[in-house]
Amino acid sequence: MYAQYMIGSTVKFESDHSVYAVWSANTLNVTFSAVGGTCGTAEKSVVFGGTYGALPQATREGYAFLGWFTQETGGEQVLADTAVEATQDHTLYAHWRDLLRPDTSSGLTLDPDERLLSGTPLLTMTAAQLAASFENDASLVHVASGSASGLTTGAVVTLTDAQGVIQDQVTVVLYGDVDGDGRFDGRDAVLINALTQRLLTKETLGAASYAAADANRDGAADLADINLLRAAGLSLAPVAQE
Repeated sequence: MYAQYMIGSTVKFESDHSVYAVWSANTLNVTFSAVGGTCGTAEKSVVFGGTYGALPQATREGYAFLGWFTQETGGEQVLADTAVEATQDHTLYAHWRDLLRPDTSSGLTLDPDERLLSGTPLLTMTAAQLAASFENDASLVHVASGSASGLTTGAVVTLTDAQGVIQDQVTVVLYGDVDGDGRFDGRDAVLINALTQRLLTKETLGAASYAAADANRDGAADLADINLLRAAGLSLAPVAQE
């Protein structure tokens, strides 16, 4: 226990004595700038010398959130256990990584979780046409087509920054083209049959080929897909991509 003395307090001691300063850490206000995105938390209070604690998530369509930083460009990343060293109210800035974003008029569909790209236009597109089908700068989009004859399941689209550092990658899926040769035929049916017999798995086939095995888009790779591809190999049935 201690007594607090302020200017004007009555001195009650009859001999020399010491008084000691008692300090409390300043509480600071931290503002979150989403820099083009959105964040459900506008600000929070932190204590100098403590840590920042739980930090909010920010979202921005077409971008991956990298975290909070002390500067809008560059700066140091701030984590939950980062010590609060600023002595004044301050702002933290969201940093983003650019992702591939198909142009809304391209007719292409991107699975944001699996990073798989599909759509009817892929059947006739060249690699150069595909690279130009994104909202991103086409000079930064690179397509490894997988086949000299055109796009196939397994073709990889890569987005880099101006320095050539990879920012994002997506993989092409042509439904029915399980083996990645750009055709729909009995060879694909054989692979689907192996899937139904559990001789192959998503891990052994890869995510793109596994998705392609659902040739009729009904949510399962099964006998119906096998029959469809056998017919497609004889030019008796089309394999729709939508």
